[in-house]
Amino acid sequence: MRKFIIPMSVFFISFSAYAAAPDLVVELSTHKATGPDSPHGRLRFKDLGNHKIHIFGTVQGLAPGKHGMHIHSVGDCGDPMDGFHKSGPHFSSVAPTQLAKPRHGSLGGLNSHTGDLGNILADQKGLARVDMMTDKFSVSHESPRSIIGKALIVHAGEDDERTDPAGNSGERILCGVIHQEK
Repeated sequence: MRKFIIPMSVFFISFSAYAAAPDLVVELSTHKATGPDSPHGRLRFKDLGNHKIHIFGTVQGLAPGKHGMHIHSVGDCGDPMDGFHKSGPHFSSVAPTQLAKPRHGSLGGLNSHTGDLGNILADQKGLARVDMMTDKFSVSHESPRSIIGKALIVHAGEDDERTDPAGNSGERILCGVIHQEK
């Protein structure tokens, strides 16, 4: 019977390669009003392994109904009175080609922007409970699909999940920059 001795350094290197990335968070705020009744929210992005990201949390103070939600390419909400336009276009980690230029679409769309998250649904009290899964992006600094430092935007209206550039979802009403939880 042979005995194998594995150096501890190999164990630690192997283990650290599979350690989950830290959770990411985003605090959403509005440009319209301040106070406890103004729209706001907090979402978390948790790496579940195997390229699966769980997005969960709440957004409150919204008008009842569906609201488009997207990750934008620039982590700058800018002047709130500017409508959060410094956040740039939707995040797309795929370089456009003549054969497959990313277009606006749904969370599960094959050729949609990486940042297209579809809609969240606010109840009659204006509360949206977010609970979705995706494999479209990463929460790791090392990945070109990383969302760290990108902006998350919630829109005033429903995302039709097809119209470029933002699904005809109206004004940008909430914005926050995605960062590692401290």
